Amino acid sequence: MPYSVVRTGDVTIERCSEILPPTRVGILLLGGTGSGKSSFIEALAGSGRQLGISGGTLESVTQEVQAFKVVNVHVAWSHGDFWPIYLVDTPGFLDSKMSELEVLSKVNAWREQNGQVFRMHYVFYFCRITDTRLPGSAHRLMQIIKNLGALPSGVTVAQHNHPQFVKYHYLLDAVLASQQFRGAIEDSLASLHIINISRRLVLLWILNDAKNDFIHAYANLRIFGTPSGDFSPFTPNVPLRRSDLKKLDKLERQLKRQ
Repeated sequence: MPYSVVRTGDVTIERCSEILPPTRVGILLLGGTGSGKSSFIEALAGSGRQLGISGGTLESVTQEVQAFKVVNVHVAWSHGDFWPIYLVDTPGFLDSKMSELEVLSKVNAWREQNGQVFRMHYVFYFCRITDTRLPGSAHRLMQIIKNLGALPSGVTVAQHNHPQFVKYHYLLDAVLASQQFRGAIEDSLASLHIINISRRLVLLWILNDAKNDFIHAYANLRIFGTPSGDFSPFTPNVPLRRSDLKKLDKLERQLKRQ
């Protein structure tokens, strides 16, 4: 259903302690301790409003699930309804004090208090500035997020880091995504009967495109500059063959020398 986000004045944030209305947009904030969830809310509140929910350290300040209403912003639906927007702050995890499962248990308990049908329309996942890649536990968490009712298109990953560093990792992931099909294509080509010429040609085209994209994109990594001195060894998120891993290692060593 079509909708638009409407601003009616200066945007700010106010804490909400009562039960949330049934018609509203819920945005859940998740992330590790010190990733900036609470700072994000306080930034929206403005310099004149001190909510006292962020500590500016890597130790979690938020210990319970808290809701905040976005003032002077709402969602206008095409049929004429207006829904307020609420941000739901959560305790930080990935430390010795609270795991992601404990945080999700708190979130589910809070949802029950606000009605069984409470749905999180969007999820913002915040990464810490010290995280060069999405942690393994965060990948597990992404699998659990679907139980909160948010669609995959409603999940956003936010990371505070050097733009060049983020672009470098993003391009690596984007390039490698096409490589996960190479092994399957090569196996299909090997098993196809010789008379199936048309299908063999299509698979060959796809395979060559994947190889060309792989080489071309890695060459273009140079436009982002040399990785910083603390660049961590790259671990691909998709399965690669040994020849691809050797190529990857060679290209990274070349980039570091330039």
